[in-house]
Amino acid sequence: MWRSNFSLLQTAILYNATVLIGLVAASSGIAASSIRDVQVGFDGTSRVGHWTPVRTVIAAPPESSVSGRLIVSAVDGSGIPAQYEQAFAEVPAGQEQVIWSYVKFGRVSSTMTVRLEGSDSETTQMEMSVEALPSDRQVVLELGSTLPLDDSLNLLRLRRDRQNTRDGNQQTVLAQSIESASQLPPHMLGYDGIEVLVVVASQQSLLQELAPLQRQAIESWVILGGKLIVIADTDPSDDMVDQPNSLFTNVLPGSVERIAMQRQTTEIEQFASATARLDSGAGFRLPMAILSEVDGVVEVGEGFGADRRPAVVRGMAGMGESVFVAFDISTAPFVDWADRSRLLAAIVNLVLSGGDTGGLQMRELVVANTFGFEDVTGQLRNSLEQFQGVRLIPFSLTATLIAVYLLIVGPVDYWVLKRLGKSTWTWLTFALTIVCFTGLAIYLATSWKGNQLQLNQASIVDVDLEERVVRGTTWMHLFAPETLMLDLSATHRSPVVQDVQNVLIWQGVPGEVFGGMDSNLASTTFSQPYQVDAKLKDATDASVRLDQFPIAVWSSRSLLNQWWGSCSLEHQVEQSLESHSEGQLKGSFTNPFPFALRDVYLVHERWFYPLRTELPANGTVRLADLSVMDLQTRLTRRRVVDGRNVMTPWQTADRDVSRILEMMMFFDAANGSSYTGLSNDYQGYLDLSRALKSGRAVLVGRAAESAAQLEIDGEPLSEEVIQHWTYYRVQIPVKRER
Repeated sequence: MWRSNFSLLQTAILYNATVLIGLVAASSGIAASSIRDVQVGFDGTSRVGHWTPVRTVIAAPPESSVSGRLIVSAVDGSGIPAQYEQAFAEVPAGQEQVIWSYVKFGRVSSTMTVRLEGSDSETTQMEMSVEALPSDRQVVLELGSTLPLDDSLNLLRLRRDRQNTRDGNQQTVLAQSIESASQLPPHMLGYDGIEVLVVVASQQSLLQELAPLQRQAIESWVILGGKLIVIADTDPSDDMVDQPNSLFTNVLPGSVERIAMQRQTTEIEQFASATARLDSGAGFRLPMAILSEVDGVVEVGEGFGADRRPAVVRGMAGMGESVFVAFDISTAPFVDWADRSRLLAAIVNLVLSGGDTGGLQMRELVVANTFGFEDVTGQLRNSLEQFQGVRLIPFSLTATLIAVYLLIVGPVDYWVLKRLGKSTWTWLTFALTIVCFTGLAIYLATSWKGNQLQLNQASIVDVDLEERVVRGTTWMHLFAPETLMLDLSATHRSPVVQDVQNVLIWQGVPGEVFGGMDSNLASTTFSQPYQVDAKLKDATDASVRLDQFPIAVWSSRSLLNQWWGSCSLEHQVEQSLESHSEGQLKGSFTNPFPFALRDVYLVHERWFYPLRTELPANGTVRLADLSVMDLQTRLTRRRVVDGRNVMTPWQTADRDVSRILEMMMFFDAANGSSYTGLSNDYQGYLDLSRALKSGRAVLVGRAAESAAQLEIDGEPLSEEVIQHWTYYRVQIPVKRER
């Protein structure tokens, strides 16, 4: 049953500005040294609102072993404390064990508590301050420290600042490196806060330390939306050169066949916008990895005709992206090249989000944002906060009722009773007036703000038929008519996925908006922590639910449900799409699902193909029967007015959920940062704009049935109190016309 909690006046100071690191032993049974070390994120780097790995070293005292559970406490996006629990096996006496926990920080500045509870109820506790990066910061992580990432990202920042049109809200890209594989988490959730991972294959000693679970976690993270750059090992004298180059071959756009010498470097120099030649003279030779079975876009190639060798290749790996660089930037001749940082910046920019460059001409279209949010997820949140039958009581009505109340208890009461000669009745009429107005207030509150739980949810379900992988993202907004403490879990309802891993967690608001994660506001309503029941194992298995999750009276809470699994469609649907002149398509495509789709369209490169009718289950459509229009024209609702192309300004007050989801799905294709005046950094992994230029088309359609289901105490909500918007996207390979 749902449990109520009416302790609305409790307050809690959840964190402070000073560093507090202390060890407290609850009894003499566990020595204070049981928690030897705690490391947050990647060498201290974490992003607010994203899953963050916490590496804890537990040391058992010489005289006894240690077993039990590790509990990490941190505030969520509403400033309410949450506890993340991780059980661990027995640590033998005198030995150490590394325990990985995964948490989400809801404030850029907060206090984290790590508590070790022994099997015999003895505890050790460490408390420390955590400074997380804002959600709009993009972190580029390098394994090792052989590249000039700081200099390269500074160049990117300067370039983007010149192109940026969002006053006071410029994107920032930060570099971070780690020197040991032991700092890499063994579960894919640990990489959630990383935008791009850079691997230099020549760092063999570091790569050989990678455990199988770490490699699997990285590959799974890429397939589900991560971005990986691999710099080839091109040392021809290295007998093991094929091993590091093939370390992540499952997600790379090709495989290394051999190492060869390259004389020409003209395209590399042009790609880097170089100011100096890389070619140093007549005897110059550049060792390059020769790729076979290339499956991606050759961004840079050297040579001509059949002898052209791919030098930089970008490809899709499931919903993620990977870049293979066939030359080693960490060695000569690049280390002495003046434009090495420019080259690295150009490579990173291939996969970095928010790189649209069309902005200045759209600046006048950006309507002033009076709501305070800075990210498009903030607008989605505002839209999902509109519940059926739930209305805010306008201030004008409140003020009118107060004025009428004062008139009645004052001059009206005095005048009427005086005319009746019953002045002594004022005590009765005063009490009666209070009762009437109190009843009216209760009636308005209950009738206008609702008297039942309600749920609004929006889902984007991505399906890659080649990789046979499905990824679901569902935003759930739950409204409560009374203060409740709920046990929440989520299950999938999609018939296209099996072996599902399911994560239900809080969803925060990016930025400094009121209640946003960049603020330092704590909850004044709830001080007792709720439980995040996270069962994580191997590299990808996950089950996360929430216990005793608090919701205040007549308010709502935002949740994020992420789930993934393998595609359960029994037969491979044959898609026949071919690209011809100017990237336009010919052929046909098929709805691979056992259910109909409506509001269907197909996108590829810069073209948009709308379907005017419902697409039935397993139905096939010929491209020749469809009209075609420019994709950016569609996304910006451009139309012809008096002979001129006019874009429809983006309205931050717009609450059209479908329109907002469309923008999130193809944000960069719309030059979204410039067009909307917002960022798409918090959940930018949902943007498939670059897939459109990587030999893929994307089929989009809305389903009648929701793809995910929220359960309270194991029971689903009634369909009558649920509104949902559920969109499916299918990536379809496109052949190039020869």
